[in-house]
Amino acid sequence: MTRRLRIATGLVLFVYVAFHLVNVSLGLYSVGLMDAARPYFQGFWTSIPGVALLALAFTTHAALGLHALFWRNTFRMTRLDAVQLLTSLCIIPLLAPHVVGTIIAADLFDYDPTFRSVLGLFWIDVPTEGLRQVFTLVFVWVHGVIGLFTWMRVQRWWGRVSAILYPLAVVIPVLALLGFVHAGKELMVPAPAAVEESAAPASAEAANDEQAAQAPEEPAEMAPNPPLTSEALQQAVVTLSHIKWRAIWFFAALVGLTLIGRAIRLKHDHAKLRIAWVGGPEFTVDAGPSVLQIAQMHHVPHAHLCRGRGRCGTCRIRVAGSEFPLPPRNDVERQTLGRLEADDEVRLACQLVPHGGWLQVERLVPPDIRPADLRERRHSPAPAGPQPEPAQ
Repeated sequence: MTRRLRIATGLVLFVYVAFHLVNVSLGLYSVGLMDAARPYFQGFWTSIPGVALLALAFTTHAALGLHALFWRNTFRMTRLDAVQLLTSLCIIPLLAPHVVGTIIAADLFDYDPTFRSVLGLFWIDVPTEGLRQVFTLVFVWVHGVIGLFTWMRVQRWWGRVSAILYPLAVVIPVLALLGFVHAGKELMVPAPAAVEESAAPASAEAANDEQAAQAPEEPAEMAPNPPLTSEALQQAVVTLSHIKWRAIWFFAALVGLTLIGRAIRLKHDHAKLRIAWVGGPEFTVDAGPSVLQIAQMHHVPHAHLCRGRGRCGTCRIRVAGSEFPLPPRNDVERQTLGRLEADDEVRLACQLVPHGGWLQVERLVPPDIRPADLRERRHSPAPAGPQPEPAQ
């Protein structure tokens, strides 16, 4: 259930971000087109069901991320795992000012966050906010693409869609950044009509003033959304700043409590584990990490196409001997190994966490297996030594 929730909530968030970036990419044509297309790309996400779905997906995905951080036994990880972890920790501090300045400000002060008004803020009023928005885009997209591709690359249908998704993963953020820049330039450069109007004779201005004086005044109640006074505007800025920093500090406190809880949990694991691979190295380590994490910590080649999520089954091992009884298979192991019709002695190295004693394991999949080999089922479950033959 945890794995399925992580995938489902991640997909919801990724679809929302992709739609938003495609909308921003229309800035390559004009800011007006961005606002005109906004109901089509963001109409559902601004409705009550869309906002509820987005909020539920975001909070659930963030909670599952903290849950995974709490149960991580080591910070030795692959580069992709490190990038995904670091980007996830930076997303909320980077995203909080944008959420507070658009969604919350719209509710509190009856403010319509159009692209023209928001981009004017980013490019003219507070350029540093525009730079922060660029970093937010990059971090969110990189985090989402790593998670999405990790899940999809081991699916059977990946070979049919990879030729389309790989280019889109690059094209969408690049076009969004170009649209953001082009729209900003459009707002900063005066329109030709405005230049011609400013160059008009003074007599024409006088005539316009006379016509305006003769025109009946519009009733005060018909004026839509009168602007805030300077004092009210300052108070609004202070209020939004307080909300923003409270959200950031609340997230920082959650991360800190998670790390403290993780440290307390690991402190109670004092047992030693002596683990050996058939035909390979042998180590004595502190109990706590999984077999796959121990292999990564000591640079032992090991297949793990899904990066230790328990989805692909390529990290499976055969237990050749154990001093103490091993923990039973969890739900992830039962599902994946049941699909592979593996016997009782086969375990997933990413899910098996020995409690201590002596353990000998045998790798069943070559470390250099490729996603295509998994999808086409060309690899063989023959034992792999320290230098297995390359997968065909």
